[in-house]
Amino acid sequence: MIGAPTAFDRNAAGQGIRVGVIDSGVNPHPDFGSRLLPGHNYIENTKNPDDTADTFGHGTRVAGLIAGAGEHDCIGAAPMAEIVPLKCTDGQTVRVSALCRAIYGGIDDY
Repeated sequence: MIGAPTAFDRNAAGQGIRVGVIDSGVNPHPDFGSRLLPGHNYIENTKNPDDTADTFGHGTRVAGLIAGAGEHDCIGAAPMAEIVPLKCTDGQTVRVSALCRAIYGGIDDY
């Protein structure tokens, strides 16, 4: 429905594109390989701002839809794009302030 096969036919697979996934974090997966870059945890009072592990699973699934290479799971819309996890939720709650910081952090820092 998004026209991915047409983009693939034109060799448009996300080369040189970096996508910030503002969600529950992103876990490493063989389909991401080295294209999963370090990100940031924007959840308030987090002990480790570098911890972008996805304990809920949603952010990792979203990243797969965007940039999954298709070797071990599904192919994403941009299988050569880089992924930057911008964690702002634990999957249970999200504060607007954390979401805003993730958006601005994605724009200003990544």
